[in-house]
Amino acid sequence: MRAEQQNFGIDWQYYKGDLPAVEGYCAESSADDWSYVNIPHCTRYIIPDKFHAYEGVSWYKKVFVPTEDFKNKRVFLQFDAIMQSATVYLNGKELKTHVGGYMGFVVELTDYLKFGKENVLAVRSDSNGSPDFAPTANKGIDFQYHGGIYRPVHLYATDEIYITNELAEDEIAGGGVFVTNRQGDFFGKKAELSLQVHVRNAGDRPFTGKVCAEITGKQKKQSLAENSAVVMAETLISLEPNSAGYANLQVSLADVKFWSLENPYLYNITVKLYDDEGERDEVSLRYGIRTIEWKKEGLFINGKKQKSLHGVNYHQDIFGLGNAMTKEAIYEDVRLIKEAGIRFIRCSHYPHSPYFYEACDEMGLVCLNSITGWQVYVDSEKFKYNTIFELRQLIRRDRNHPCVVAWESSINEAGFTHEWGQMAHDASHEEYPGEACYTAAWRNGGDGAYPDIYLCAAQ
Repeated sequence: MRAEQQNFGIDWQYYKGDLPAVEGYCAESSADDWSYVNIPHCTRYIIPDKFHAYEGVSWYKKVFVPTEDFKNKRVFLQFDAIMQSATVYLNGKELKTHVGGYMGFVVELTDYLKFGKENVLAVRSDSNGSPDFAPTANKGIDFQYHGGIYRPVHLYATDEIYITNELAEDEIAGGGVFVTNRQGDFFGKKAELSLQVHVRNAGDRPFTGKVCAEITGKQKKQSLAENSAVVMAETLISLEPNSAGYANLQVSLADVKFWSLENPYLYNITVKLYDDEGERDEVSLRYGIRTIEWKKEGLFINGKKQKSLHGVNYHQDIFGLGNAMTKEAIYEDVRLIKEAGIRFIRCSHYPHSPYFYEACDEMGLVCLNSITGWQVYVDSEKFKYNTIFELRQLIRRDRNHPCVVAWESSINEAGFTHEWGQMAHDASHEEYPGEACYTAAWRNGGDGAYPDIYLCAAQ
């Protein structure tokens, strides 16, 4: 079964500045040069008289003993975001370098973790921009991006047979659990869901088992005391050693409560993996059943045109803490936006915290989900690869959120080429196949090319 080391974000050490990486460790320095911090963390406390972001290198390290529950398991470390690029080391071994300050990434620690003794995790973060990935340099813009491990970090373990993390698997329209509405009968209150579950066998023996999906939620015909009904579906799966594959499940629901701005109802979906020895893995998510359609008249949700859909742009910072916003602060921002009569948020101009999309799902707001970038496009192979890869990762991460009604697959107010614009548009539709995927861009490829939604702006 899956296990997580609790409170992994507390009791880190922080050094502001660069140090040589000596055999994967930060070079020795005075203990007085390091401070104890908790994650999320911003590299500079932001006040009106000192509001500029720190642009430079920082080191983080954490000494920890892994829980005994992790023995004989696959162990993963997930960062929800580090600004702007980061290199991760464990016990002197460089494990991964990640670029891009707004998307999370996953590192597997299994082969380098030591049990019954202290492990040293070190992270070198660099908040400087780079021409190799968006947004390049932090110059001449009207907002800041602050350095540090500014979103949560998670340490968890799975059996050798497990449901994958979509950010760890480079699978087009895949990895993890992908849920879609196959059809919706609004008058009959029926819906058909399709679940695609990616399972990996990291062991050295063949695996045969089953994948089971449980969907719970209120049902209209039940009393309040019995307001949770279970709908189940299952299918068999077989995998060779050191391989991965998909299990596909179809689920029919009756007396459906459709997700809408007025009634943002969410179902609980739990996906479990079994074999003859019992349950091997389990993941859960919340899902709102709804349909969307963009027409010339506007946005239609569940076949109903959304009227007076006032919108706002949203940035991810807060007084004092910069980008290191807590879950509670993000939820309060979304609550205030809704209280002001706004129901549409443009995620300008980058992927936001997973908590943001959860809050929009719960409170009944919709958003235009955006990739990173503003003003600058670099026509190099590295820049093109990194921006398209981030777009793919964004869709994989957020595809199950009912609040996301379109993907902004363009770099804001930047002179990207039509070739790149078409690549981004096509990648979006590859990652989210079907009629429910809509791209948005501030440039128009013309002749029926990209995007699906044209964001009118001066060119």
